[in-house]
Amino acid sequence: VGALVEILSNHLRYNPDTSGGNSGSPVIHEETGHAVGVHTHGGCGATGGSNVGTRIDRPDFAAHVDFLTKICTLDSDCSDGFYCNGEETCDSNGQCQFGIPLDCNDGLFCTE
Repeated sequence: VGALVEILSNHLRYNPDTSGGNSGSPVIHEETGHAVGVHTHGGCGATGGSNVGTRIDRPDFAAHVDFLTKICTLDSDCSDGFYCNGEETCDSNGQCQFGIPLDCNDGLFCTE
């Protein structure tokens, strides 16, 4: 329990102390009880500091969560339409898997 120190474009800074192994834990807004971030970096020490978490209200974060929880039957169910981040596949458990990124630094718009 403690104060939210700063809200940045991608991250939150907060004072509640954490211990090793807490990365990946939800950051809960005390008044609403809603998750507002995912704890990623400890930063509190004897002289102060703050912890850091990734905001979960960003569209790119939501897109990754949607991708990881999508149920698929075909590889095409998993495609995100971006060539350079690799071809996504549907595994035997019906879960989408990220593709292997390609080297698309050829200066052509169609492959960037």
